[in-house]
Amino acid sequence: MNTQKEIEEYIKLLISKEINTPVAEIAADEPFMHFGIDSMRAVAFLYALEKQYSLELNPLMFWDYPTAATLSKHLLQRIQEAKP
Repeated sequence: MNTQKEIEEYIKLLISKEINTPVAEIAADEPFMHFGIDSMRAVAFLYALEKQYSLELNPLMFWDYPTAATLSKHLLQRIQEAKP
C-alpha cells in the first residue's frame, strides 16, 4: 500500500536525482520551479510516476500541484480511485 509520505519521498527522490542534490535537502513544500523543473523535466517525471504507480497522468498536473506535498496528495487520491 502506498501512503502519501511514501509517494512524497519518491517524488523527492526523482528531484534529487535530476538536480544531483541529497533527498534530505528537498523540501516537500518547495515549488518544483525552485529546483529547475521545467516542462521537459516534468514530462520525464510524469513518465516515471506513471510507471511507478500504473496511472495515466496529465503533464499539466505539475502546475496544478506544484510541490511534492501537493502532488503526492493528488497521486494518492488517484491511486485510491483506481483500485477495484
